[in-house]
Amino acid sequence: MRKRNRSLHLRLTEKELQDLKQKAERAGVNVQTYFIWLLYNHPIREVPPIEYQEVLRELRKINNSMNRIAAKVEETNAIDSTAYRKNVDKLQKTVGTLMEAVYS
Repeated sequence: MRKRNRSLHLRLTEKELQDLKQKAERAGVNVQTYFIWLLYNHPIREVPPIEYQEVLRELRKINNSMNRIAAKVEETNAIDSTAYRKNVDKLQKTVGTLMEAVYS
């Protein structure tokens, strides 16, 4: 890790300080890291809420279950595997879009 041995004194109003702390917290970093990211034009994204992770986890479980069922269906030819595969593809696309929206 780099050794940072220089400091900078900065004057802010109470509101500016609170806004800065809130933005850093929403990005999931401390104020120093937030400033350094700003300095180097690092993209600053808010950390997704816990609910996002839970929804994504459930969608992945559904996707895995559908893939297992699809494999069984293809073996037994019991249902229309083409229609089922379209649904699996749609679910995968939805999960991809959700992840892209949060992480881009």
